[in-house]
Amino acid sequence: MIAPEVVHEHFLKVPVVRRADFEILFEQHVSGTFVHCNVKNYNATVKREIMTCWSQLTQLHGGPIYALHDLPDHKHRKFLCLFGFKRHQVLPNLKELWIWRPVYG
Repeated sequence: MIAPEVVHEHFLKVPVVRRADFEILFEQHVSGTFVHCNVKNYNATVKREIMTCWSQLTQLHGGPIYALHDLPDHKHRKFLCLFGFKRHQVLPNLKELWIWRPVYG
């Protein structure tokens, strides 16, 4: 389990994918890798490209990968679910920690 105070510390975000319409960044914490995805223009083509890049990244990384979610943000929750994240831990201040793990079998 990740302590809430660790989640709020900020570390260097490193771009691992850069495209015209989006970028994916990894942020390495002492407790694990956090992902950030900044999208400029979202459409079906960009969605497919993000999913392809995500699939390649997760195969290389192996997981687990964490994401911090603000509870009122329903679009972000939908995005997390789309890419295979599951709610992992409820945190203070209307935040949740979500986790991506590889699926075997």
